[in-house]
Amino acid sequence: MSQWKSTANVAGMPKWSASILQQGSGATAKAANNVALIANVTAGAWKVHGQALNETDGIFPVTSWNKANTSGESAKVHGLGWALRTSGVGQITTIAAANGSGFANGDSVTVSGGSGPNAVLLLTTNATGNLVSASVYTQGLYPNVSSAVEGFNRDQHVANLNFANATAITGVGNGNTINITIAANSTTGEAWGQSAFGSFTSNSTGGITNTQTQAVVWQLGNNAGIFSNAVANASLIFTLKNANGTAVGGTYTVTANLVTSTGGFVNVTKLGGRSGRVTYEMLVIDRHIANGTSSSANTPSLPQ
Repeated sequence: MSQWKSTANVAGMPKWSASILQQGSGATAKAANNVALIANVTAGAWKVHGQALNETDGIFPVTSWNKANTSGESAKVHGLGWALRTSGVGQITTIAAANGSGFANGDSVTVSGGSGPNAVLLLTTNATGNLVSASVYTQGLYPNVSSAVEGFNRDQHVANLNFANATAITGVGNGNTINITIAANSTTGEAWGQSAFGSFTSNSTGGITNTQTQAVVWQLGNNAGIFSNAVANASLIFTLKNANGTAVGGTYTVTANLVTSTGGFVNVTKLGGRSGRVTYEMLVIDRHIANGTSSSANTPSLPQ
């Protein structure tokens, strides 16, 4: 029984293509993996013992047309037949970030499109909330920079702090500092476990003025907490204490509005490791393999 055919489509690829990557179990599963393997350029598509391979693998038919098409990777292939294409991966080394508004230090970006877990980037801003730079918080592995897909998580921050029913406030002196901690409830939580910590000054009568947006000085620069975009205003928990650590007593209602950033761009511009390195290993030499054309849906072209 022939193990491959001279037809440049899935019906002709070597029957053992998937098994060389330890994919499939039994003839049926291996055949199904063969279908997914032909012309694959998706990073992380193959797993061994539940872990994604740190490379991108695909089986390609190499026809005389493919060899003659100098706009692709034909120079890397040294014969006609069936070839295993392996593209190396690497970690993020250089990132560009700028523009936008309403960002806070520690806002996050998720980078998908790699092999294995997504990378997470943390952002740095200037004093007015514009993006300045980004750094890697957790790494990922990517075959090339074009495969890295950057997506803002649009974390939220406290924008306005308002009080109502505060006429019965107790334990606060005239013009004293009041420290406030704003956290999310245990169901939603903060994106990076960072509550908002700030302080403001009591009014001239030793209380807190109703319906007034308080001028809060945040203890982490311009970072008024970092909350996931799933956190609602009503989920926030407020704790008020005097500067000496004693509790602020009495009856009052405090609310806050969470806002998110807008605009901006973050781009992965350089990868390390073996990213961008592509090799071809001939599995079958077959000079009679059918010569497909670029317009044939059943005859994959080599990647550009």
